[in-house]
Amino acid sequence: MSTANSAIRSIRVTGTGSLMGADQLGLLAARKLAAGDLRERYPGVHIDIDTCLSPSLLPTRPAPGQALILLDAYFGEDPPACVRRVTAAALETVQRPASTHGFDLPQALAVLQALHDDRLPVAIIGICAGSAPDAADLQAPGKLLETALPALLGMLGQIIGEWASVPAAHTS
Repeated sequence: MSTANSAIRSIRVTGTGSLMGADQLGLLAARKLAAGDLRERYPGVHIDIDTCLSPSLLPTRPAPGQALILLDAYFGEDPPACVRRVTAAALETVQRPASTHGFDLPQALAVLQALHDDRLPVAIIGICAGSAPDAADLQAPGKLLETALPALLGMLGQIIGEWASVPAAHTS
């Protein structure tokens, strides 16, 4: 969906993952954002922040007219705590923690888009947890998030500003 002609005024930020290990990064990020000032930075935009433990529940998350930003952990050659925007098509090539729900993120996104006739604006932000689930470079998820947080806030600001056509308000 193109947002050039119509600014988005409602955005849901959803952290995905499990409660164990590096796959917590998306959940922890959403909780940190909910406790912070993200909502106050964009006074003209309604921002909901939540978590989702099962990709099968994602199609129930966005309200009509609400855009969706997903936060999720991934493994790859990027440095740990690297934050990057991932396209839905690239999800098939990005190594993520295995789904324990029998329904993974690409499938959930396909259902979301089908339910919304491909009009639902979705952005996926990945936070690199390390090179592999059992790699020596794994760090504690909380430490990774603290390192990733400035870049995550910057990327969220870029996406929200692009969709809502509003700059961030300065907060002290």
